[in-house]
Amino acid sequence: MIKISQNLVFGRKFDSQASRNKQLVALWFLFILSIPILADSQNQGLTWGFDTGKKFYFQETDTRYRNESIVGSLSFRYYIVTNDNYTITDPLTLFPLAKEKAYFYNGSLVPPPGPGYFGFAVPIGNWDLLETVFISLYSIYYDEISIIDEETKWGFQTSRNSTELEEFRRYVFSKTDGVLLSLQLERTTFVNPTTGSGTHIDRINAPLPINSILLVAYSSIILIVLVGVYFSRKPRVK
Repeated sequence: MIKISQNLVFGRKFDSQASRNKQLVALWFLFILSIPILADSQNQGLTWGFDTGKKFYFQETDTRYRNESIVGSLSFRYYIVTNDNYTITDPLTLFPLAKEKAYFYNGSLVPPPGPGYFGFAVPIGNWDLLETVFISLYSIYYDEISIIDEETKWGFQTSRNSTELEEFRRYVFSKTDGVLLSLQLERTTFVNPTTGSGTHIDRINAPLPINSILLVAYSSIILIVLVGVYFSRKPRVK
């Protein structure tokens, strides 16, 4: 009888320990599954919409004028490469705008007065929060602020005016990846003479590799030759 009771006691201890182990395993899995949810809530529903190391291409046109006459214009293309050091603070004390250096297609850095650290993207996922933060941070600085909120685009438009200066800015970003689609800057100084500057930036497609360009050119030439041969051999109706 003594041995039977000891086995029963040890069995209960074993079952109790096994039950605790199962509970610990279940809690561990719940913790692992909750990590993405916690990370998302800490970023207030915002996340960067592009992968690290991705290239984005842009075309910029800069114009200078005096007394409403254009005195110079320059257009050039460049790209940026994303990395993994962009932050989204919680709470958002600063407007989250990812910035990168710009490079010409040959890999050299775009020098001043180029874009420098170019603000090329905003996080995606909570556009209402971005609107609230932008207005609360910059309504004191700008005279007018308009939010652009369309089905596939989000952005902002600002203006600041005085007796000596007028300034206009318009940023439009993609809601898919948060990357800039277009940017417009206009600045006019009312002195004698009146001077001004304008910058327009558009996101463009990646350039074709040189081999692809040559292939397209050769294909076009071959097509033209074949068409010419075909019509030259076609019998003429008398």
